[in-house]
Amino acid sequence: MFWLPSKTIYKGPRRQRGNIVVELGLPPQLMEPVAGDAGPGWSLIQEWDAGLGEITAIDAAFSSAGGFSGIVWNPSGTLLTLASTGNDTVRTFTCSTPWDPDTATLTATRAVSNPRIMGDGQTGSQLFINTVVGDVIENYPFTGYTIGAGAITSDITKANAGFSGSSDGSAVIGPDGDYMYWAGPANAGADEVLKYITTPGGDLDSFTVVATETDAAINNGLTVLYSPLTADGKLWIEGVAGSPILRFFELTSALDITTLTVGANQSLAALTSQNPVAIWFNPADTREVWTQGSNGADIQLARFATNVPIF
Repeated sequence: MFWLPSKTIYKGPRRQRGNIVVELGLPPQLMEPVAGDAGPGWSLIQEWDAGLGEITAIDAAFSSAGGFSGIVWNPSGTLLTLASTGNDTVRTFTCSTPWDPDTATLTATRAVSNPRIMGDGQTGSQLFINTVVGDVIENYPFTGYTIGAGAITSDITKANAGFSGSSDGSAVIGPDGDYMYWAGPANAGADEVLKYITTPGGDLDSFTVVATETDAAINNGLTVLYSPLTADGKLWIEGVAGSPILRFFELTSALDITTLTVGANQSLAALTSQNPVAIWFNPADTREVWTQGSNGADIQLARFATNVPIF
């Protein structure tokens, strides 16, 4: 005679032990301060200066016109788009070696009056440019991260957004161009304000000014430009005119500009000899930051490691 154990059928929640998928090595989408590069802060990977005989193809394309005012890379580092107010052009270059502007060759050119690149919507299909001395932001054709020759698709003026002072401010564009944070003067007294403006799918004609926040720390001039926005919609970076200094702008809650904090000046002087005018990073992978500046008529570029951990 044999004893057989009873069989219990369990119908509750299960914990699966096998076939577990663990994702490792995901790129970071956050940013650490510049300060403390000996520890968790940034470090310089490389810098380029046309005045030293570097990035010669880029320098030749812009005819040493100066006034450099915007930088956008594609995610693979093979397409680099730069702007120059001195040359009144936006140009896309192909780099045969990824992330190496010394290997750049000119791919496409578009004449734009006083172009200041605001962002690419993070899709490579539209490029937002502040033009005409900053009075308007326009959406330009941008196919596969390459500047196009087609018609401007939409625009929003400073007056549309409710700015009424004489100075002009930079804007940071959200993912897919669905919204922007635009800095500028609130009135003739030039109070510094930040506006949260929705622009569905990058359609600047269909804008809505959702909120306005006054903060004396906001720079409402276009001497320097904002970086792209981190993927969570909370952080961007600004250069400080004529200095090797960056400032971090951060929202505690995404899309809520009442939670804005403007960080203290963070110096790049120990890392680079350049003064940044424009700043770029990939919102989906914030391990690196690029800056663009100029030494007189000569364009300068710098590449930094932010040293944030991979998860």
